[in-house]
Amino acid sequence: MKAFAFTQSLPIDHPDALQAIELPTPTPEAHDIRVAVSAISVNPVDAKVRNSALPESGEPRVLGYDAVGVVDAVGSSVTRFQPGDRVWYAGNIARQGSNAEYQLVDERIVSLAPKSLSDTEAAALPLTAITAWELLFDRLELGMRDTQGKKPISDWRSGRCWLYLSATCQAVNRYHRDWYGVPPGKPSLGEVARR
Repeated sequence: MKAFAFTQSLPIDHPDALQAIELPTPTPEAHDIRVAVSAISVNPVDAKVRNSALPESGEPRVLGYDAVGVVDAVGSSVTRFQPGDRVWYAGNIARQGSNAEYQLVDERIVSLAPKSLSDTEAAALPLTAITAWELLFDRLELGMRDTQGKKPISDWRSGRCWLYLSATCQAVNRYHRDWYGVPPGKPSLGEVARR
């Protein structure tokens, strides 16, 4: 299969920073599903990993976390998916990434992709949406009962995480619709939440 990988940490403008390579098509085991990747997104974590994590033994390391694709094969313990299912996910940093024709992903971190989104739209969501959720509920520790009348302050001027943070708050119906620092020209939060 074709993939984009790195074998050493080099500046991104170096001609060998990322290389187009051929790898064996992986075989799913146990809870793995093999996804024929149709769309990916690039996140800051890709650059951070490429700059700091050297591949073991010079083996190529495939980056990429967010992806959308179609299940092509399943492991022996898979119960949630079958070949032909269209799925989306934010992969696992410890495994080969989505910048390849095929990727193995544990079925337990995958869900069916929304039919209302194109592959490109859906690939932009997983990691940034998870980041927004973790910010609200893990880091800020906002609970189910302590949010009446409270408004989070969002002063981010760009980026998908802001959009998903705002949409998440509206979708769970915990905050008022008036927000601080809403960047001009952003899509309606209602439109995003409905998707």
